[in-house]
Amino acid sequence: MNTQEIVKKLAELLYNEERGYNGVIYFDWKTYDDENDIPHIIINGERVNIDEFRVNKEGTQISVISGDDSYTLDLTTSPFTEQEYEDMGMYALLNDVYYETDYSWEIGDFEIDFLGIN
Repeated sequence: MNTQEIVKKLAELLYNEERGYNGVIYFDWKTYDDENDIPHIIINGERVNIDEFRVNKEGTQISVISGDDSYTLDLTTSPFTEQEYEDMGMYALLNDVYYETDYSWEIGDFEIDFLGIN
């Protein structure tokens, strides 16, 4: 499953008003024992810890916010390859987003139960 497909599945999960989700996930850095565990991505060779992750309803655009900085990625026109997404830590970030939801307790493992990857 490629990055755009994963983001689309997360968008479907994160637009559930019944549970209070509106396409946004917040990360509280104080809840992590080790700074290396804070959700992050690599942008221009620099580690960027993420405060907030946003996805549009269609799952075609994501934004990440770190302090006063905001980065937006349109997945329909993205110049990145799957390897570049992996190198920047996008898959790990999407994994973190999933586990920050209440759904992860009900659905189960990110890869096996949510994405259906065996």
